[in-house]
Amino acid sequence: QRRREFMPIIAGDFAQLGYRRATTAKLAERCGVRENILYRLWADKKAMFIAAIDYVYEHSVEVWARLLEEQGKGSSAAERLMEYESHHHGEFGLYRIVFAGLSETDDADIRAALAAMYRRYQKFIVSRVRDHRANGNGADFPDASLVGWAVIGLGTVASITRELGLVIDRQRRRLLAEVGRELLVGRGSFIESFPLFGYSLDDYNEIFAEKLDLLLEIRDNERVSWSGRFRSPIEDTGIYPRPERPLPIRVAVGGTPQSIVRAATRGLSVALAIIGGSPDRFRALADLHRKTLVESGYDPEEVPLSVHGHGFVADSTEQAADEFYPSYAAAMTRIGRERGWGPMTREQYDMMRQPDGSLVLGDPETVAAKIVRWKEVLGINRFELHVSVGTLPHEKVLRSIELLGTEVAQLVREG
Repeated sequence: QRRREFMPIIAGDFAQLGYRRATTAKLAERCGVRENILYRLWADKKAMFIAAIDYVYEHSVEVWARLLEEQGKGSSAAERLMEYESHHHGEFGLYRIVFAGLSETDDADIRAALAAMYRRYQKFIVSRVRDHRANGNGADFPDASLVGWAVIGLGTVASITRELGLVIDRQRRRLLAEVGRELLVGRGSFIESFPLFGYSLDDYNEIFAEKLDLLLEIRDNERVSWSGRFRSPIEDTGIYPRPERPLPIRVAVGGTPQSIVRAATRGLSVALAIIGGSPDRFRALADLHRKTLVESGYDPEEVPLSVHGHGFVADSTEQAADEFYPSYAAAMTRIGRERGWGPMTREQYDMMRQPDGSLVLGDPETVAAKIVRWKEVLGINRFELHVSVGTLPHEKVLRSIELLGTEVAQLVREG
């Protein structure tokens, strides 16, 4: 009984202080007892920490068990669990116990306890997934055991983003409850794969068009019959695994009208890759996409247009320019050498980061202003920033992502 009384306090302290900083003296003080009382219940601090690991699982399952007793309106147990976790995942901070166990000690017993805890989580989730499917919900692919580990991985990512403050609560709920999946496809600007797979560059456009049509056929039909020029026929073949929700497909376009038309006639969204020149020259392509959608019987409001650009966000514009240049210039010079271009200079780079240039680079206000301008000029409703183009240090990439999500996004919404 006393173990049950003290464990929430002990687990909370391990979560707050970590394994090394949490002494038995501090734990006893928080529990309001003398240290020897804790030693009567657990052999040492390690035993207390392992008990705290068990508590992380038991606390979750206790909450989940109450949920499973409820009768959801038209929802399965698995759906109720995901809905609950999308709002409450990580709110008590107990996931920090796992991080402490992995990062602060190499003790074999602690690692075995962590592994056992995750196996118990996975087993619990698998049983709920199987119950969910037994009631006629969803497909039988992928294997339930893999789904269990995937859900655990998703929860781990959500915990990390919560700890770092990278994802606000509303976004975290969307991450868990409305996990988005999509495909971004394109012809590609590199041609090394053609000789690898025995294709001729003379068929560059035809190969992509045929493969795109086959992809759409696979997306829309569980069983597929197909014949074409560039692969062997498919005869009434089941294609698995299947997505449980409609799978969005977007086409990446570098700047050719033919690619815009190819996507729009199929009702597909487009991601315009603007990596050089003035974005204003892409206005005609954006207009062509909307025009062709209408002519092909699609509503442009339901087929969004996006832009993909190179850039970097830092606390100041000069810092962003100086930190991004070395890795970006090295990468573009290397690629340019393969294509017969000259090396990138700082003068060219500084021109590209001007208001009418293609680099989306600067402090949050500068970056947001450029995105808003592109939205006005091109009519886009989505922007994607490609940060790590070259060998930019990882911590700088993370800082750029943080600023993009916490400051730039808000400024764009307000702009």
